Amino acid sequence: PQIISPRAGDVWTVDSTQTISWDTTLVTADMHGPIYLGWMGNGSLNEHLDVGHPLASNVSATAGSVTVHVPKVAPRDNYIVALFGSANISPKFSI
Repeated sequence: PQIISPRAGDVWTVDSTQTISWDTTLVTADMHGPIYLGWMGNGSLNEHLDVGHPLASNVSATAGSVTVHVPKVAPRDNYIVALFGSANISPKFSI
């Protein structure tokens, strides 16, 4: 599903609570999985997903959103979130 938030250029603060949301138009009840934080390097397709520490686990795609705690990570302006694996990624944002 298309990610609605975070949007390109959004800024999250470490230890804050943020909502990740997505379009539920084409999802089915059996779609569920983790949500990962990652980052995109310049010119690289590697998403550097932190699969060892998902932001959320076993999330139902029909929910349309989930609230997460922003972990303590290094400052970057190229973070992404990935829904249910790496096929659905957000635009880059900052933490």
